[in-house]
Amino acid sequence: MLVDFGKANWLDKARQQPDKVQEVIEKARADGLFATLDAVKSKLDQPIALGYCNVGTVLAV
Repeated sequence: MLVDFGKANWLDKARQQPDKVQEVIEKARADGLFATLDAVKSKLDQPIALGYCNVGTVLAV
């Protein structure tokens, strides 16, 4: 699921997280459109960590 989310475009990500869209709208009202656009771009361009359950060392196969 996270891999699919990471590969999704901005519109698909917005559809998957309507609560985040509301936060962006509120930020745009408070901070302005360009500051919000910069913040969203920087956030969406960062890779998402998959979590602790996907780490470890393979000792044998």
